[in-house]
Amino acid sequence: MRDIKVYTHYKCENGIDYRWRTIIQIGDSWDIRGTIFMKNPGSSDSIESSNKSIEDSVVLEKLRTFDDRRTSLSCEWYEFSVDRTMISVINLFKAYYEAHGKQLSGVIQIFNLFNIRDANLWNAIDRLKGNIVEDLAFTTKYDIDHIVPPVYIGWGYIWKNPTLRKNAEEIFKAVKNNNSYLCDGIQNNKFYHPLYLMVYGKNREKCKEEMNRFKKIKL
Repeated sequence: MRDIKVYTHYKCENGIDYRWRTIIQIGDSWDIRGTIFMKNPGSSDSIESSNKSIEDSVVLEKLRTFDDRRTSLSCEWYEFSVDRTMISVINLFKAYYEAHGKQLSGVIQIFNLFNIRDANLWNAIDRLKGNIVEDLAFTTKYDIDHIVPPVYIGWGYIWKNPTLRKNAEEIFKAVKNNNSYLCDGIQNNKFYHPLYLMVYGKNREKCKEEMNRFKKIKL
């Protein structure tokens, strides 16, 4: 995993952890090679036990090119661990680029329906009812403005949650315009989570069909 790095903004406010603008860098390139939308940040954590932010000026200069939002400009960047979901995300985009005769090297963007970090999805959703910082919890407009194809949506059925549905529909509309693998109508898509798509359900016909459709998106 030495050629894979995860960088992200992270902040804790009122006992709630927020993680946003997460990028996975494969190799040395900083070029964006794809985008994925998921539910919320999960188990990935800072690789520094003290939660020390990144100080390397060369790395920070590269990372700051991903910031053009007021909230992010004032926040530190951190290096986080690579969790199981991220490994599946990497394998998903590797499969895509291999299908087009290319090797994956560069950045995969991870955006989420909401940015409260908790490996337990239901705990994270419950925290939305508390004293949250809206600008940290939801970055939908920013995320949509920074979509770089190919784009995969892997948030499962959580888009149906009343608190998240409006944002999910806006994201779906933006992604659908340039992604032929999606079916018309948000309700007609399974939005398989990458961990299910690439691991648990990879031998199921519906997952194979989803993968084949995704890999046919034009570069």
